[in-house]
Amino acid sequence: MPINEFVNLRRSNLTKEQRREAEAAIYGLSTNEMINQISPEEIERMRAIIAQHDQTNKGGIKEFDLNNPPRLPYRFQEYPKVVYDHDGRQNFIVRNREEEKEALESGLRLDPYTAEPVEAHPEAEAAEIERLDKQARKPRKQ
Repeated sequence: MPINEFVNLRRSNLTKEQRREAEAAIYGLSTNEMINQISPEEIERMRAIIAQHDQTNKGGIKEFDLNNPPRLPYRFQEYPKVVYDHDGRQNFIVRNREEEKEALESGLRLDPYTAEPVEAHPEAEAAEIERLDKQARKPRKQ
């Protein structure tokens, strides 16, 4: 059993009214004083403020998931755009139509360069597999 666990739970013999008064006394409040502090005019003024607030916010409080906040819908933008140099295998960003025109005139292209083909060397792979297999099957020194 954990050390900080309290075993002897005793129920309070106070009534709900007595418990409410005790809690108010803890916080320095008096239930009678709280009721007498607010006049009926102030209560009506507060109700008017709440009614006005409810009218301005007819939709109510908008709730959303903090982990998935609302997103703006996608809007297509032609620029910025990427142009490609196939010879140097570089890419550049153009921000408007004039920059794009200058880039295309200087020899850049709109289509991306193709990926370099991966050269397969089955002989080298087989040799590497063989070497690793021998190393794995070698008995360990103890």
